[in-house]
Amino acid sequence: MLNFPASLIAEGSSAGWLVIITSGLVALLGVLPGVALMRRFEGASFARAADESVGLVLGKLASLAITLLLGFITALVTREFAEGFVIAILPRTPLVVVEVTFILVAAFSAYHGLEGIGRVSIFLAPWLLVFLMVVLVGASSEFDLRRLTPFWGLGPLDIAGDMWKRSAIYAEVVILPILYPYLRVESQARPVAVWGMALSIAVLTAVQVAVTGIFDVLNTDRTAFPIVSLARMITLGRFLTRIEAILIFLWIFVALMNVSVLVWAAVTNLAETLRLPDYQPLVPAAATIVAAGAFLPRGLRQATTLDFEFARIWAGLIAFVIPLLLWLAAVVRRKKADLGGQPGRPGGEADDAGEE
Repeated sequence: MLNFPASLIAEGSSAGWLVIITSGLVALLGVLPGVALMRRFEGASFARAADESVGLVLGKLASLAITLLLGFITALVTREFAEGFVIAILPRTPLVVVEVTFILVAAFSAYHGLEGIGRVSIFLAPWLLVFLMVVLVGASSEFDLRRLTPFWGLGPLDIAGDMWKRSAIYAEVVILPILYPYLRVESQARPVAVWGMALSIAVLTAVQVAVTGIFDVLNTDRTAFPIVSLARMITLGRFLTRIEAILIFLWIFVALMNVSVLVWAAVTNLAETLRLPDYQPLVPAAATIVAAGAFLPRGLRQATTLDFEFARIWAGLIAFVIPLLLWLAAVVRRKKADLGGQPGRPGGEADDAGEE
C-alpha cells in the first residue's frame, strides 16, 4: 500500500482509482472459481483437489506453480519492505540487517502456525483502518477535486487494458483455496472472499483518490511513500506532531503478517503437494530461499518494477487462470468427492494409507 499509489501516479494516470476498482472486480471474479473448486472436494487440500481434477502429473505442476508464485511475491514484498524501512526510518542501518531480521520473524510466525497469524491480524486490522481514516480525513484540507480530472485518465481503452494488467495486485488471494480446508466454517469461504475483496478495493480506492487529489499526477517527488507523506502533513494538537510513527509501527506489523501468511501458504501447499505429514521442516529452507531471492534486485526501483510491471502481470495467469482451469476440469470430468483429511492435517496419513 505504501508505494503502489505512487506507481499509478508515475504513469500519469488520474484515473488510478478507477483502475483499482475495475481490476478488483476482475480479481474477485478470478478467485471465485478457486472457492468453487474447493467446495467440490470438501475436506481436501488445494493440492489434493488439483490432483483429483486433472490427474497426478498436471495437478502437481499446477500446485508447484502456485507455490513458486507465492515464493516470488514473498521475496519481492520482503525487498520492498526492507528498502522502504531503510529509506524512510533507518537510513544508516545496513539493508541486510533489516531484511534478515524481517525474514526470521516472519518465518518464526509461519512456523508456529496460522492461528497466531490470524489472531494478530484480527487485532491489528481495525487499528490500521481507523488510523488510515484519521490520516485521510486529516489531510483532506489539501484535497482538490480538480486534480482527479480527467476522470478517465488516458482514456477508457487505457483503463480497460490496465484493468486486466493490474488485477494481479490482488494475486495474494490465491492463498484462499489453500486456506479453505483450515477454515472453521468452510461454507463461509465465499462470503470471506467477497467481503475481503470489497474491503481491499474500498481501502485502496480511498488511498488512491486521496493521494491523487493531494499530490496531483505530475507531482511525484513527494510520493515515493504517499501514505507516509500524508501522515507527515497532519498535526493533532500541540504535542502529536509526528503521527507517522504510529503508521510506521502498524505498517511493520502488517507487513510481517503479510509475509508470514505468504510463507505459511507456500510451505503448506508444497507439503501437501509432496504428501508430507507436516510443513514445519520446510520453513527454514523456504525462508533461506526467500531471503536469497530478495537480495537479487539491485534496489527499490528495480524491485518495484519487477513487482508491478512483471510479477503482478504474469501472476494473474497463475493466481486466477489455474484455479479456473482446475474447476472447469473438475466440472467436465464430473469430479466431486468428500475426501476427508489430507496430508499436513489430522487424518491425512490415515487416508493415504487406506488408499494404498
